[in-house]
Amino acid sequence: MTIGYPFRRLLTILVLVGCFGCSSQKNSLVNRTYHNLLTHYNIYWNGEEAYKEGEAQLNTNIKDDYNQILPVYLTGNQQNIQSVNSLMNRAIEKANKAISRHSLIYNYKEYNRWMDDCYLLIGKASYIKQDWGNAHRNFDYVMAHFKGEPTYYESMLWQAKTCIKDEEYERAASYLAQLQNLTSREKVPLTVIQEIPLTYAWLFQKDQNEGLAIKYLNDALKSYKKKSQRSRILFILGQYYLREDNFALATQSFEKVLKSNPSFEMAFQARINLAESFDPTKGNTKSLEKSLQKMLREEKNKEYASQLYYALGSLSLKDKNDSLAVSRFKLSVSTAGNNRSQKAFAALRLGELYFERQMYVKSQIYYDTAVQFLPEDHPEFAKASQRAVTLTKLAKEIQIVAVQDSLQRIARMPESTRKEFINNLIENVLKNEDLAREAEAKAKANTALGYNVNNRITQGISGEWYFYNPSALSYGYTEFVKRWGRRALEDNWRLSNKRIVAEFSKPVPKDTTKGAKSAAENVSIESTDPHKPETYLKNLPLTKEKLKASDSLICNALYSTGLLYREGLSDNLKAAAALEQMITRFPDQPNGAVPYYLLYRIFTDQNDLTKAKRYSDLLIEKYPESQYAHIVSDPAYFTTLAQNKDKALKLYDETLDAIKKSQFQLVNIYSKEALKNLPLEDPLRPRFEFTLALSLIKTAGRDTARLALQKIAVKYANDPVSAQALNVIRSMDELPADMFMEKSYLQEDIYRFMMEQPHSYAILADSSKLNIIALKARMGDLLLRQYRSSGLTINTAVFANMTLFTVSGFPNGAKALPFYDAVITETYIQSILKGVSSYQFIISDENLTALKNNRNPDSYLKFFHLKYKR
Repeated sequence: MTIGYPFRRLLTILVLVGCFGCSSQKNSLVNRTYHNLLTHYNIYWNGEEAYKEGEAQLNTNIKDDYNQILPVYLTGNQQNIQSVNSLMNRAIEKANKAISRHSLIYNYKEYNRWMDDCYLLIGKASYIKQDWGNAHRNFDYVMAHFKGEPTYYESMLWQAKTCIKDEEYERAASYLAQLQNLTSREKVPLTVIQEIPLTYAWLFQKDQNEGLAIKYLNDALKSYKKKSQRSRILFILGQYYLREDNFALATQSFEKVLKSNPSFEMAFQARINLAESFDPTKGNTKSLEKSLQKMLREEKNKEYASQLYYALGSLSLKDKNDSLAVSRFKLSVSTAGNNRSQKAFAALRLGELYFERQMYVKSQIYYDTAVQFLPEDHPEFAKASQRAVTLTKLAKEIQIVAVQDSLQRIARMPESTRKEFINNLIENVLKNEDLAREAEAKAKANTALGYNVNNRITQGISGEWYFYNPSALSYGYTEFVKRWGRRALEDNWRLSNKRIVAEFSKPVPKDTTKGAKSAAENVSIESTDPHKPETYLKNLPLTKEKLKASDSLICNALYSTGLLYREGLSDNLKAAAALEQMITRFPDQPNGAVPYYLLYRIFTDQNDLTKAKRYSDLLIEKYPESQYAHIVSDPAYFTTLAQNKDKALKLYDETLDAIKKSQFQLVNIYSKEALKNLPLEDPLRPRFEFTLALSLIKTAGRDTARLALQKIAVKYANDPVSAQALNVIRSMDELPADMFMEKSYLQEDIYRFMMEQPHSYAILADSSKLNIIALKARMGDLLLRQYRSSGLTINTAVFANMTLFTVSGFPNGAKALPFYDAVITETYIQSILKGVSSYQFIISDENLTALKNNRNPDSYLKFFHLKYKR
């Protein structure tokens, strides 16, 4: 083989260098030439090749999710990065080896012209590995020591990219601004200049500033010549325009993608998106539908059937054919196979469609599916997760009503009619079993012939509700156990990593709740023989006790349904319908004045003043002494109540002071004055009754005082004052009067400071101005991002004319306080509360109960700032 002149020259130099020997300590031409050659053609070259191979492999491994707006740059997840780690480590190892062996620094200057490339290579490989610290250090080193070199500008660009990935957006913008300024007066490499607008676009994409992202993507198109990157830029622009409903520009962008010779995948997705971006005002959808149907029939597009059905569903929506759209979206879900993203996206669209049409039970099914497959960092995840949980609870309550109503309807039948009804059910079971066997035989035959048939055994069964079809019930339970195993009865049983979910407080009596759970368990786990009448008879409320239990289940379910509609879904009309049904069917319902007050609020908000007055009148008539009656009859009630509360608290302090000074006549006067003005449910009443009883020891005698204390102990058995009263009675028997008066314990505040008790973070806000849906969604998002494994739950409750929003699950105050500090500085949360009258604090479980009784947040806030925020 003939050796060319350049290689002969290189060989000669290397031989001479080898003969004379070279050291990195000698600053000579021969020495510099030797180290530069070995660095470039040996060590650095190997490291750069490893980097290029890893980068190419990473780009091949990363699969774009076309259901979300594509990122400007591909960076991959941990699994992708793991696959190229060895190559990136090799690149870093080679670059470090070159630096350690061949760096030529004399008088603080580097004479090996490949050292800056080595440091840049380490930075880029560290960036690929997502080792942001190491990437920052190496890019900083190049910028500090090689100013004016091409690598200086490259490092500044890569430093900006690293800052974007590290979510240091202001720092990234600063680097890009510096770099852009340098382009007008220094020789910045063309490759760097071309990437500046693209990196800006990525910055604003990550910072969710879509307007500026679009601007810089358009700027990047002007300078970028590389076709593959132009295709990606055009596709992202089309996605942004589609999100803005700018159908003309979206269509234009996707058509340009198709002309830019993109990959098969991107071309296919561009055609799909053309259906989404079709403007129905500019023509009809027939030609586009024909094209999609043709693609659906082609064998090569078989794996994309789900996406094609989704695009066809979008076209149907544009034609205002909702039923066809729903049918096609369902096909998209069922044909998605292992494409989790597409299944989630189609299910989410169905959930939204049903939700918008207030078909909440059907909506729940698809939101539940979407949540199972949506990644947690998806922008729709928090809202979908919250809706799924709310709708699951709603579906459960609606089903309880339906089940119990059906059972009661059958129970009310004459015995002969009931027997005939059950016999008909058994006949239907036998017929359906025959149909199921035939369907299963056909499915097996078709499978043997190679057809893909998706028949369910229960197909063909119609006209009977599921609960009354034990065959379907038994089959469903068997299939469940086969697929999932025997699972505990709990919400979100399918999730291995339980989502943090919003809970809604429901003041249901404990025994009733247990009864409801027991009934649910019986339905879920009892085996049934669908051919025996006993199967159908055992759950019927045929006795007074069973009928009462059934009524209780219905009443509580209607109440919960009303709360879920109002608080979880902001559907006031359905909330009103559920609450009205409850109070009509169950006049003695256990929730007291609350349902009437909620109906009053709902119809006031709806400006239906006639109905609002009707329920305010009923509220005052039925519960005249309740706080809710005072609220609707006196607009200034809370102002007056707060003033009276302040007076009472001051009077209580004076009463305690009088006890300490043994001024029992004053104690008697102060206590009677307070009891005359305090509402019956005020938590200060038992304390003033206690102080009044103490005063009687000196003013009326021990026997009179003892009788008063005994009444207090019985009357307020669940209040701490009961134990205090009993202690005083015991002391009266054991100690002289002066001594037991000194030993008597008096609590100086209605709240107790107990840091070791479980705590909650709480927001009390004006219900009329608070966007509770947005608050729940954003708080849920915060919990998922930063407190995923903390077991925290979100709860809401009515609090007079306010909403009590709590995050519960903190084991003690020390754990809750940092969360409070974090949330009050979290703009994402606090922006929801801007302009809304609200209180924020942490509170122990016992104090939360006291606050709910007291209903004076100002007094607790003083306690909170005194004890927790000193």
